[in-house]
Amino acid sequence: MLFRRRAKVTIGECVRLMLWPRRSFRRSARYFAKRALRLQASPHAIAAGVAVGVFCTFTPFVGLHFLLAIVIAWMIRANIVAAVTGTALGNPITIPFIWGATLQLGNLILNQDLLDDIAKDDLGHHLLELEFASLWDPILKPMLIGSVLLGAAAAVIAYFLVLMAARTFREKRRMRLAERAQRRALNQSVQINATVVS
Repeated sequence: MLFRRRAKVTIGECVRLMLWPRRSFRRSARYFAKRALRLQASPHAIAAGVAVGVFCTFTPFVGLHFLLAIVIAWMIRANIVAAVTGTALGNPITIPFIWGATLQLGNLILNQDLLDDIAKDDLGHHLLELEFASLWDPILKPMLIGSVLLGAAAAVIAYFLVLMAARTFREKRRMRLAERAQRRALNQSVQINATVVS
């Protein structure tokens, strides 16, 4: 194969790259942004897809963000690739902050305190024993309520930012292509004039 690696990537290297990119986080963010803007879809579909992905990132359904984003994007006819790209907001660095914010907001709305409902020592036991029913009221329910509100706000902001960026990107690209075509036509007319004169 033409672009195959010489040495296979180990599982440890894959995990390290998921947690810490090879170049930088800024470069990775720019890559995802360019990838989303270059999609062959309308600016609305791209922006709606990214907004769906951002919304799904705020939900507490870890491991189902991609699937949830694909289903919602398909239902509202948004771009599915943009939706999957939008879930990149949920990474090992941002997820703890997102979870903390959604849990705090949910507790604030439900007017409850986490420490009143479940002891800190019991939390690890419930997670290890997969006793999710006992975690519903104290943790999952507030996180779900908080995630809907915070996710909707983040999705609206992401939609308008991506919509403006996609329109600007398309306009600049159209102008670049028009300039290139104009230069090509000018070069061809100069060549024709040179051959006529000679």
